[in-house]
Amino acid sequence: MSATTATPNRLITAHQVADRLGLRLHRVYELTRAGQIPAVRLGCKQLRYDPRQLEAWIENGGSRDEG
Repeated sequence: MSATTATPNRLITAHQVADRLGLRLHRVYELTRAGQIPAVRLGCKQLRYDPRQLEAWIENGGSRDEG
């Protein structure tokens, strides 16, 4: 994912997260299921990610702890 791919107000897909983090798609889903990567669930099966939350997660060293 490049900076021009997503705007700050637009949710991104798991594929874009995998590209951004350099991970396999399966690993993104594992981390999401474990509650490590912040995600938004749309319906029963669709996951999307807020680029701002993802960047904050990266800056926080991959931790959801804010303290």
